[in-house]
Amino acid sequence: MDDPHELALIRVLQNLERVPVWDQGGPEHEEGLRAMRQLAGEFDRSELVSIFQRARERESVSESVGFFLVASTVMRWIDESERPPALEKLAEEQTEIERRHGLSDLESFYVGQGPPEWERVVKQYDEALDAHTYQVMVKCGLESMAQLYRDDPDAFQRQYEAGRRKIHGAPPPIELE
Repeated sequence: MDDPHELALIRVLQNLERVPVWDQGGPEHEEGLRAMRQLAGEFDRSELVSIFQRARERESVSESVGFFLVASTVMRWIDESERPPALEKLAEEQTEIERRHGLSDLESFYVGQGPPEWERVVKQYDEALDAHTYQVMVKCGLESMAQLYRDDPDAFQRQYEAGRRKIHGAPPPIELE
């Protein structure tokens, strides 16, 4: 890990991880997040996955933070990439059903409240996206993460959330009216 930008990114992450919970959201924490985004912007997604995975393996950051950084980078990479044709076809089918039921481009049904044909397509889309995510993780050399994602999604989510909270803090409370 001789790249000075990579070293700087790891130092910023280590500092962010040390910010006490009560200071998250404060000026020092916000500055750390800005520095992280700026430094991370100097690398492409595949480089970031490798950097974060090395930091995780070398224990330069905690396991939960390393897990979050790797997983969130892969997820953003998938979100920003062109969808495979099978996913694109299902997304188009979902949109068609929504239009036939009078919904606009900005509207959608809530899961569990749509017509049966829409629910079926959404389920197929979610399954296809999960399979695609698994395949991308495996291609990135993240077999154990991919296996956890596929075999125990709740454990995957708990580990992801633990690392996310160490970097970004707890989500704001939901205000009920």
